[in-house]
Formats: sequence, C-alpha cells, structure tokens
Amino acid sequence: MKAKRMNENENGMTLVEVLATLVIGTMFMLLAMTIMGLNMKMNATQASTTRLQQEANLVVSQLTENHRRCNSPYNLQLSANQVVLSCNGDSQTLGGGTYNHELSVGETAVNQTTPLQVDAKQQTDVHVTLTVIDPDHQNKEMTVSTTLSRLGTLK
Repeated sequence: MKAKRMNENENGMTLVEVLATLVIGTMFMLLAMTIMGLNMKMNATQASTTRLQQEANLVVSQLTENHRRCNSPYNLQLSANQVVLSCNGDSQTLGGGTYNHELSVGETAVNQTTPLQVDAKQQTDVHVTLTVIDPDHQNKEMTVSTTLSRLGTLK
C-alpha cells in the first residue's frame, strides 16, 4: 500500500523528460541562430550592393551637372582610381572617395596619364560607362551606362 501511495503523489519531471526538453530546446535555438546568421550575411551583401549603386549614382549625377554647367571644354582623368573633372581651372574629385572607378566616354577609356577632353557645347550627348569597384572585394562592382545630355543654352 505504501508503494501505491508514492506513485500517486509524484509531482515533477523525470530526468529523461528534462533531458528531452533540453535537447529539443537546443535544436530550436540552433535553428534560430543559423537563420539569423544567414539573414545577417544576406543583409551585409545587399547593403554593399546598395552602397555601390549609390556611389555610381553620385558620380553620374555629378558628371551630368558639370556637363550641363561647364561652358568650356572640360577634362576627365583618373587619379588614384578616382574620377577627376577639371573645368575652367577648377578640379574636383567625383564620388565619395571610397571606391575605385573606371570610366569610358564613348569608346575611349579615361586613364591616369592623359586627360580626356569633352566639349559639352560641341557634344551635347555624351555616352558614358562608369564602373564602380569595391576595393575590399574586387569581384563586387556596379556598371552604369548612361548618356549625358545638355539642353540648349539660354541667351
């Protein structure tokens, strides 16, 4: 009779039940951590691609603005893999300065040794191809092809 009473008053869990709960809980935690790690990696990749796009957009918008405003021929040149635009004696480095750039105007690649002269009055539409390269990951790059346009000047 005494043994029967002990079985009826059992409160709590056995060791096997506790271990099974810990194993199942650990498996769920590992799954959650794996999913979070993959999500963080994908987020970092997407952020890197977005920064490349923003840099390309910045350089193209600066090129477009200078193409429309410069009333004399301007020069394009690469310096330390950055696009440098010289107009009316003023030089400015385009972009944020973090990424490497490659630029071609028409079929001519802009290089570091010889400036490429563009006469915005003569060439109202100039085809430009810009490649922005992440210096930390050489295989990550963004290429943008566009046409710089200049509307007729107001008199």
